[in-house]
Amino acid sequence: MLEPKARCVVIFCSKDTQIANLMYAAKSKGVHQDFQWIGTDAWSTIVWLDKLKDVAKNAITVQPRVVRLKKFEDYYYKLKPGQNSRNQWFDEYWENHFECYLNDTKKQFHRKCNESDKLTSGNSQLDMRVASTMDAIFTFAHTLDKLHKTHCPYTKNMCDSLLNISGKELLANLRNVSFVGATGFNVRFDENGDMGGAYEINLFRNENGKWGNVMIGEWNHGLSIKPSVLQGDSPSLHVIESHCTPRCGRGHHRVPVKGKDTCCWTCEPCNGNSYVLNDSFCLECPLGQWPLASGKGCKKINRSYFGIDYNLSVPTMAFSGFGIIFTFFVISVLVKFNNTPVVKACGRELSHLLLIGIVLCFTGTFITVIKPCNWTCVARFFGDSLPFTLCYAALFIKTNRISRIFNRKNLTRRPVFILPTSQLFLVVTVVTVQVLILAMLTVLRTPRVKEYYSEKEFVYLDCSISALDFGLSQVYNFILILMCTVYAFKTRKSPSNFNEAKCIAFAMYSSCVLWFAFLAILYMQKTPKYKPVVICVSVSLVAYILLGFLYGSKVYIILFKPHRNVRKPVATSISLSSISQSNSRNRRNSYMGFHGDLGDYAESR
Repeated sequence: MLEPKARCVVIFCSKDTQIANLMYAAKSKGVHQDFQWIGTDAWSTIVWLDKLKDVAKNAITVQPRVVRLKKFEDYYYKLKPGQNSRNQWFDEYWENHFECYLNDTKKQFHRKCNESDKLTSGNSQLDMRVASTMDAIFTFAHTLDKLHKTHCPYTKNMCDSLLNISGKELLANLRNVSFVGATGFNVRFDENGDMGGAYEINLFRNENGKWGNVMIGEWNHGLSIKPSVLQGDSPSLHVIESHCTPRCGRGHHRVPVKGKDTCCWTCEPCNGNSYVLNDSFCLECPLGQWPLASGKGCKKINRSYFGIDYNLSVPTMAFSGFGIIFTFFVISVLVKFNNTPVVKACGRELSHLLLIGIVLCFTGTFITVIKPCNWTCVARFFGDSLPFTLCYAALFIKTNRISRIFNRKNLTRRPVFILPTSQLFLVVTVVTVQVLILAMLTVLRTPRVKEYYSEKEFVYLDCSISALDFGLSQVYNFILILMCTVYAFKTRKSPSNFNEAKCIAFAMYSSCVLWFAFLAILYMQKTPKYKPVVICVSVSLVAYILLGFLYGSKVYIILFKPHRNVRKPVATSISLSSISQSNSRNRRNSYMGFHGDLGDYAESR
């Protein structure tokens, strides 16, 4: 009554007097029509209700499944005082039931019992649990019979062994009993000592002026309610809301109110990635999971990766794709004008390797957009480093070759390893060193697919290539860049037909600046989703620098200044002064055949 919204009362009580007192209290307060009573099997008989039947109207009760025993009813209704000697309390029951006295010496009531006093179904309703009581008695009877056969096999009477059995032995034999009882069902116990309960669900109501229980459903390994009870114009059951606090909404949990019953609470939301457990607690979902819309559990968060983030991946792929187009355009121009002086002067074999390396630099972006897995992570680790090694190795061998030809002290001695096949062998050797370094790093720090949780509701899938791993994979390339820059400086005074020193130097200076800026950004970048963008864009930018500085001027001369794409004679004074001022005229004249292609020079020697 202190909680006006509480309308359902569940009564756990085994004594009918206590239940009756509760009914009287509700009736005296005038609130008995406001409650929905739910009773245990103590309510299974309504004899004791008497004047409280209107208070208990529509009470829902449960009782063990009962079976009507016709023979027992006939026996019971034929009982009379003096004819039931086996029950010494029957006379007392008779006097209290009919409010009369049998013995003149004990006049508890005002009238004497007569022949008109008879037990009938109208004045004495039987407890329908008689069959269950009989089953309980027979359970002990079967148990004692089994124990007697075990301990007293040679006598039908009691024996000393049976008198001294322990309670533990009695319980063990009791749990092993199995027989078909008076109810018609098999009586047996499970490993916990419980019986498979079957219960009837009754509704106490007045039908045609007669009060009684009406079966509305049953429980037998599950609840079953008769459809007729819930359907029709006037169903027997109605939905009654009984609560101290309304049911908590989606994603909210109950918080008990201090000083009130446990059925009273306030509702508070489960914040963040927490879900509701048993309506009473908030638990955080594991990493990589997020609460369901119902707030009752967790679901796996969809994994995001660079390839499906179209706002970042599409522009990055377009940037690299244009680089591939431009590179193939340069290749097509060089192939078409393969025998012209400008193309021959740049060393065709090494130039082709350099262009292949540039294409591979741009191609790395398209490997990065693939959904990460262990093999793509290894491919990315090699792809972010090895193409640069190929580019820088070709430039290093080219500048080293020019330096060894024009900066040698002994002009009579032919330089070694200047033929095209030798140059290719040297490039492969330099690249092989980087392959071994990357293989060693892969064994020690194997790149694998990894989930990153920068935010609780966001899971990003990427390779476990840290900024340190990337930096280690580029150390060898930095050494090659330094060597290329040194040799470009040393060959700055070589004949103009062979002099790419300025272009190579500018390319190396720009690459160094870009690499330092790129590594700084990469090390400071904490958000996993932006790291692939930084790497792909930076790698493509370096490739654009190599393509532009090394081939931009050549393509421009070939296409727009063809009059400059001719073989020029080398000025003797200029070329010889750059070689050695102390050389004799005969030695200088022996090199008057230099006309612009190192390949031609190698063949003439």
